[in-house]
Amino acid sequence: MKASFLNGLVLALAPFAFTSGLVAQTVMIDYNSESSISDNLTKGLMRATSGTGYESAGDLTYSAGSGLSGSGAAYAPSGFPDNLMYATKATFDGGFTSATFGTYVYTRADVLTNQGGLAVSMGFVSLATPESGNGTANTGSPAGVPTPTPLSASNQYSLAVSLRTSYDTEGNEVFGFNLYSNGALVGQTSSSETVLVTVGSWYYWEASVGHSGNDYTVTASLYSSDGSGTIGGTALLTKSFSVENAELSALEDIYGLLSGQNSGRRGIEYLDNTSYEVIPEVSQSSLIMGALGMFALLAGLRRCRRGSKS
Repeated sequence: MKASFLNGLVLALAPFAFTSGLVAQTVMIDYNSESSISDNLTKGLMRATSGTGYESAGDLTYSAGSGLSGSGAAYAPSGFPDNLMYATKATFDGGFTSATFGTYVYTRADVLTNQGGLAVSMGFVSLATPESGNGTANTGSPAGVPTPTPLSASNQYSLAVSLRTSYDTEGNEVFGFNLYSNGALVGQTSSSETVLVTVGSWYYWEASVGHSGNDYTVTASLYSSDGSGTIGGTALLTKSFSVENAELSALEDIYGLLSGQNSGRRGIEYLDNTSYEVIPEVSQSSLIMGALGMFALLAGLRRCRRGSKS
């Protein structure tokens, strides 16, 4: 086979290498330094619980030696203000084909108040400085979830998965999942699906998201973990959701969401290794380049066959 054809073959296959091996957009926050929070996250706005305007949002703070294997961690505040609202400084492709986000959480050994809520929420949001609602977990636009009617902008679109703590009929603290789309509750685990919380323990939870057109499919899973970050092989809890969100899907760029509703009082003391991974949408230009590459490859193969016959 001639060298010129080999060169052509490489050029022809290059677009396929691009389209079939898209580079994932990733953010990993390991909380191993004082600046790890401010370097990666932008603090958002918290709507006042009464009246109009804003109240102070809570702060994640660096805690040396409190994380996995004795590393740093982010401490979730347990006193007012303790509602969290953050967005990643990095943007992600709004037309992504799939995404995964997750974080390790450490449960408080001391239960501060016997009330449940949205301990930690993750997902995607349209505003670089996200704005929280001020309702309860089962109402529209709850605290710790981006509101669709912000004061700081004309609108705000979001998809948020919340690791929720609540209490069963015997007073035991349990974990479950809620899903919010543009601030509205669209799905949650039933009381029979929840799992007991072990205080003073590490857990890892994540959500995988598939995206096609305006439709999102979300599967959230909770795992036990040891102090080094090794998770159990079988999920303690898995819940799948489906939702349509045309407004979020239409955006070119979106931000990762990290938030919580009174996180410290909902049983979470520390966060560690918070991550986002997004597989971007294949652009039309990439598909066209791939098609042109295929035509070039077929043409080269024909020329090669003709040359071998002569």
